[in-house]
Amino acid sequence: MTSSTVLKRSESSVDEGMDSKQVPRDLLVVTYHFPPIQSAGVYRLVGLVKHLQARGWRITVLTVQRSTHESHDAETLALIPDGVRVIRTHSAEPAAAMLRATRARARAVNTADPVTPAAPRRKNLPHRVLGGPWRAAVRVLSYPDHQIGWAPRVAREVARFVQRHPGTVVMSSTPPHSTQLGVRLARAFVTFGWVADFRDPWTIPLRQPKGRANLAFQRAMERWVLFGCDRVIANTIGNRDGLLKSFSKLDPGRVVTIPNAFDTDTMPSAARSDDAALACDIAYFGEVYPGMLDEYRDAVRLLVARDAGAAPVLHVFGRVTDEDVARVARDGLSAHIVFFGVVSYTRSLALMRSARSLLLLLPEGDAMATCVPSKLYPYLFTGRPVFALVPRGDAARVVTETEAGMVVVPGNVSATADALQRFVESVRSGRARGAVANERRDAYDMRRAADEVHAILQQVAARG
Repeated sequence: MTSSTVLKRSESSVDEGMDSKQVPRDLLVVTYHFPPIQSAGVYRLVGLVKHLQARGWRITVLTVQRSTHESHDAETLALIPDGVRVIRTHSAEPAAAMLRATRARARAVNTADPVTPAAPRRKNLPHRVLGGPWRAAVRVLSYPDHQIGWAPRVAREVARFVQRHPGTVVMSSTPPHSTQLGVRLARAFVTFGWVADFRDPWTIPLRQPKGRANLAFQRAMERWVLFGCDRVIANTIGNRDGLLKSFSKLDPGRVVTIPNAFDTDTMPSAARSDDAALACDIAYFGEVYPGMLDEYRDAVRLLVARDAGAAPVLHVFGRVTDEDVARVARDGLSAHIVFFGVVSYTRSLALMRSARSLLLLLPEGDAMATCVPSKLYPYLFTGRPVFALVPRGDAARVVTETEAGMVVVPGNVSATADALQRFVESVRSGRARGAVANERRDAYDMRRAADEVHAILQQVAARG
């Protein structure tokens, strides 16, 4: 199996971060998520790569040729900056391939038409009999995640690149966290500076693997990475605090918080106000994970019972399960919650800019307190009011500090319904306001994040 290398057209750029007489340092960015994959993590990496290149880094990206289970959008390839070298390698993902057959339950349609519920499928006898061994095989082949098969190739390619380019600094960005294992394995044999970026936590505090032995083994892998790199980047304050609490010997000076951000350069023109897709009071963008929509749906059901004509209309643009579509139809809410499937990144941003208001969702519970959905950052820069149905924590803090909209803590459907009604009335009357351009909002501009990452990379490079 061979790797493929793509070098986009080089162009001269102003060195904003290094001495003009200094030879640019090599930065190898290791990430599973990169165009044409369409996922939230892609846009953080593309933005950082672009702005770090402008600060004088000679950047190479190591990524996969093709993901077996992620959505792809060829349009995102245009986001890769000119002059960035991209190395694409094969990723062996047998577990992900096995799961493709079962992922039919999750819709990823690319259509402008609303999604209708699919007919329920009955499990036949072979499916019921073989289901247990099938699931066991998937678990074995996807430990600690479905992309573990890429880790050996990561180790090989990182070691090879560093040997050919002495002085290289490596920045690995995950999930999938098995990618960090590949970089750590390479560092066991070759010396290089390494910054480990965690866009989501591995085991704490959001994710707790089931079983003591499982948790202990995953913690051991995480510890091997955390203590084996030079610096650690956590994407929220809560995730940084969780790391330091769980790994008490981890030096706090080596762990920094750099939140996800939005690259305003990618913001397209707003969609036309008469776009049929925007014939709604509120819009949601991104994947709807199982259970995430439950409280909002129950709140809308209460409002419809009170006054169907006054109840809000939500349009959902993103992947959704058949179960959610069916439950909305079964509750008689198909006119109030309409699913449009996946749209392109550019199209989603254009729709965001023109939407009357935007919806942010997280399930209730302390486990989600440190999670900040990546969609929140472009939400902020559209200036549209946000209805944030999220638990107390980092996401609620961002919405509150930037005055982006209304925060409602899930757990009381009746209270959520009352708050939603007040919010929609303010939207319809023109009184609702979103985040405005100021220092608090601009703290989440990609340029600010790139400045902070650049400073860390320089520190690591200076150590040799």
